[in-house]
Amino acid sequence: MKDRCSSILAGGVFNTTALQTREEVRLSWERWWYSQDSAEARNSVEAGIGVPLGDFTAGGLFDESRFESWKKTVEGRHKGTYFGAKDIKLLTSVASPAILEAYNRCVQTTEPGLQMFDVVSDARSRIVTLYIKYNPEGHDGSRPRVEASAMVNATLAVPAPGLETPEFIRAGSELPFGTRPVTVRITDPNELAVFDLYTDKGCPSHNIRLATDPPRLIELAAHSFTRSRNIEIGGLPYGDDVIHNAPPYHACPNMAEYQLSPQFPAGQKADYRLEIEYAAANSRPVKVEFNGKLVNDNALAAATGGWYPAHQKWGNVGVVEVRSGMNHIRISRNNVFPHVRRLRFTLL
Repeated sequence: MKDRCSSILAGGVFNTTALQTREEVRLSWERWWYSQDSAEARNSVEAGIGVPLGDFTAGGLFDESRFESWKKTVEGRHKGTYFGAKDIKLLTSVASPAILEAYNRCVQTTEPGLQMFDVVSDARSRIVTLYIKYNPEGHDGSRPRVEASAMVNATLAVPAPGLETPEFIRAGSELPFGTRPVTVRITDPNELAVFDLYTDKGCPSHNIRLATDPPRLIELAAHSFTRSRNIEIGGLPYGDDVIHNAPPYHACPNMAEYQLSPQFPAGQKADYRLEIEYAAANSRPVKVEFNGKLVNDNALAAATGGWYPAHQKWGNVGVVEVRSGMNHIRISRNNVFPHVRRLRFTLL
């Protein structure tokens, strides 16, 4: 199991009476522990969590053999199951207000715009809960309208009437304010699963890889931004997959923001070289920020020889530290952009 947020529940003060008397809560509680390996369980115990369903400690310290022995006793109830959104809902209902607030801070990004991230994963059953979150910007009261969606190396965990492969959200539907979950099953856990969502409020892309090693290469399409300013996708003879200054094409500030959520083990970080593919007949340098820190304030300054697809070239931006969970990339300029096609992260 790789769950960036439910482990926060380990720090909470729980209603032990409810855990012991309500069968559905107890089963969810068991399932949460059963989904952990010994290292994860040790961290949970050391975080101060009580264990009202079995003694995993000896002399006040976590005992791996006792934990594994307990898992064997409940294996018949939980083998082949996964700790999912329903379990989280039950457990948060008996958690203290403080831990519930911490959990909500984790699963709900406050960044404006449209974003996707996953919270609940079970590598054994390859089940992932994908969350789509929309935070309106300013006083915009309209909701995002879905133009298309597509996924690679994944299927819906429960088939939905009217949805055709590879859709995961129905075209023409509107997304709510707040968070919408979609439960999917990863086809091959060793390969990257890709989720692309196209709406009139942004076109985020999210990647999931259940393997624990940091991916050697990560690419983002330039049009998969979560928020933008004066940006158009394609529409000119410079390439359908590039972003550039929007109509009426006057000189004005351009900006695009992206999210990156690699499947690292919790707490892990890795250094990547960031490059951007772009075309420019004359110099149009941009500022690039990663997780709020300036990476390069004069990136993509070199002209590539023209504006067309044949002139697209990779420009080195710098080294960034990618962390587990959500990462944010911002490209901005006080004037018009070069024609940007892709972002590439290479593991160092």
